[in-house]
Amino acid sequence: MSLLLAVSLFILVLTIIIHIGISFRSKSTLERVLSLDLLAIAGIGAFIILYMIESEMFFLETAKLLALVGFVTALVFSTFLPRAKERFDDDTR
Repeated sequence: MSLLLAVSLFILVLTIIIHIGISFRSKSTLERVLSLDLLAIAGIGAFIILYMIESEMFFLETAKLLALVGFVTALVFSTFLPRAKERFDDDTR
């Protein structure tokens, strides 16, 4: 069981590294938002696996906090992006 958790944690850390690279390289704001949202999801998974390995409540609380921050961030960006696009389209006319 511990080997399976270690392999899962390695895959999630690799996913986090890939999404950090994608968020820096992407030109589109939507791609950056999606990449950061997936980064938060992978971080939540990594903290939950760390909780399962170490049985420390700190990791579970951190995963909950990251889930809350990730949800609020996605909500704010989903309301902000259409308004920003409308403003940008109005300015170019």
